[in-house]
Amino acid sequence: PIEVYREAIQADFIVSVGNIVPHISSGWGGGSKIILPGVCSQKTTDMMHLMACVVQPVLEVIGTRDNKPRAEMDTIAEKVGLNFIVNTVLDEENNILAVFAGHFIQAHEKGVEAAKKLMVVPIPGQADILIVSANPCHFDYWQGVKPYVYSHRAVRKGGVIIFLLDGGEGLCGDAPSHEKTMRKYLLHSFKDLEAAVDRGEVDDIVGLNVPMYHSTLRHRVTTFCVTNHLRQEDIKALGFISAPNVQTALKRAFEIVGQDGKVGIIPYGGETLTRLEDNLKPWREESS
Repeated sequence: PIEVYREAIQADFIVSVGNIVPHISSGWGGGSKIILPGVCSQKTTDMMHLMACVVQPVLEVIGTRDNKPRAEMDTIAEKVGLNFIVNTVLDEENNILAVFAGHFIQAHEKGVEAAKKLMVVPIPGQADILIVSANPCHFDYWQGVKPYVYSHRAVRKGGVIIFLLDGGEGLCGDAPSHEKTMRKYLLHSFKDLEAAVDRGEVDDIVGLNVPMYHSTLRHRVTTFCVTNHLRQEDIKALGFISAPNVQTALKRAFEIVGQDGKVGIIPYGGETLTRLEDNLKPWREESS
């Protein structure tokens, strides 16, 4: 269903203001995302989040504009009548580097190209061990799932992620209404989560978003979590291994991958994507 707030439908002219950064559900923020989910009903927002999880692997979605969730957003924005966008690209200190204004697809495409130059970093190969800070999405795992997902592009299957998450707002402080759903389903398999939705057992579909993304990638690597504030029960709920500091986690990681393991570092994981050098094709997981 497409249900949009009456004020948007009745408006003579709709201007969208947003920022272009990597996004877990739509590839990039900005553009038509202001309409879906921005001014849509709970029912439509639920279905958008569910659709984004199931129609295309998340590692193929992030960092692209040509993806299925974004296409759905563009289609609905066209139906609603989004007239004009003003989107920024910011540096890590929130200084404006560029502004893109115009048609919600064409201007956004130009903005994404600029954002890629800043936020998509070429790497020579996937690391065996990846140290990644969740900054600036480091307050809880509701936002922290974004850098966790993004970081998988930079580490090989079977490798190790050392995930630095401050956790000052706990597991889900940014969206406390979803914490019950997150805790219940974080360790379930993706198939089990789909089945629970099909059986009508899940009322909080948006809250299931994080467990669904989490379930698709958690078993791909071993994850050590270094945190200032998360409780042991929070780390256990994520299926991560607690480590008191990076050095201890790194020592244990070398024990897993071998002493000659290659180490990568991403200091600003919430707004950093990677691609293999000289590879401009859509991301695909290599078979093991």
